[in-house]
Amino acid sequence: MKEKTIVKRKIFISLVNYKAVDLTINCIESICNSLQSCNVFVSVNIYCCDVSEDESKTFKETNLRLHKLGFKALCGDEFMYQKNGRSVFFNHHRKPNLGFGYGNNRNFEKIKAEASENDIIWILNNDTLIGVHSLSEIEAAFKLDDSVIYGCTLIKESTGKIQCLGGTNEITWRSQGSLIAENEAIESVLDSYSDINGYVNGASMLMTYDTLSQVKGFDESYFMWCEEVDFCLRAKSLNILFKNICKAHIVHRVGGSSEGNNIKYFLGRSSDRNTLPRFIIRYYYNYRNRIYLTRKFFPNKLIFSLMYLASDAVTKSVGVMLYDDKKLMRLFLLLKAFNDGVRNKLGKTIEPQDYNE
Repeated sequence: MKEKTIVKRKIFISLVNYKAVDLTINCIESICNSLQSCNVFVSVNIYCCDVSEDESKTFKETNLRLHKLGFKALCGDEFMYQKNGRSVFFNHHRKPNLGFGYGNNRNFEKIKAEASENDIIWILNNDTLIGVHSLSEIEAAFKLDDSVIYGCTLIKESTGKIQCLGGTNEITWRSQGSLIAENEAIESVLDSYSDINGYVNGASMLMTYDTLSQVKGFDESYFMWCEEVDFCLRAKSLNILFKNICKAHIVHRVGGSSEGNNIKYFLGRSSDRNTLPRFIIRYYYNYRNRIYLTRKFFPNKLIFSLMYLASDAVTKSVGVMLYDDKKLMRLFLLLKAFNDGVRNKLGKTIEPQDYNE
């Protein structure tokens, strides 16, 4: 990548919070710590869409915890953190829980009034912790090339190993690819930048506001699962490239772990099984949304995709019958995924947390 003329930029971070105050506050604290270690002065602006729908309990608790971090209230639900000449602006707003894409799109609407085309937009999961040197590495990457969409090196909190170098190695009608360098040691990564040939992991995606405007945000039809794949396929159609900032380390606290799983046994054999809420996310929304994704981007492969997904679902059904509880409910959800996918019944059709065991 060729070095470009230095452009002074703001960084706009988009967070979506769903009943996870501790995760969100810890993420914000790690952003503040990374800013203090940044070797250049950058302006950081965090926009957090709270979709908790718990009569403002989570919303109010988050605001209270911000004060304990050193944020000062400005007006309404806006706050400012200042230390050593560096500042973080925080905007907090409530919306209904209509998914990852919906929450981020509402943040983008607010960011639009403040951002210039060269400013950096960082789509960030709230279950992440930012490495102390990550902001410096991000700033350096955009000085070299601001035409691409960047990922960061995601690290599993549970093992300290790599979750992925920014994303996956391919996207086809049949596969969304394998996570790049999954479970490798972080010390094995020597490059500053690497290519992402699949999609950029939605836990950490960075681009200029101009690039975001070209791609036009997230498709809200998914509710959850596959939103970043859709986003990246649309970006690919515009000939936008994807790269990973290898030295920008992000600890992924939930996505890289086995949280939401239970060990189940059958005839002395064990299997790591999803709880029912996790099953809904991994299988109902996964199958349904992949049917929609294929129809949208690979329409001539839809029949083959349905056959492939149905074969996979039959295999999953065997595991359900052998190991899982609530077998009929799980089998019904698999059938419903195909029915809703074929009928194009999209959006929020099932709330996983309504099925807590």
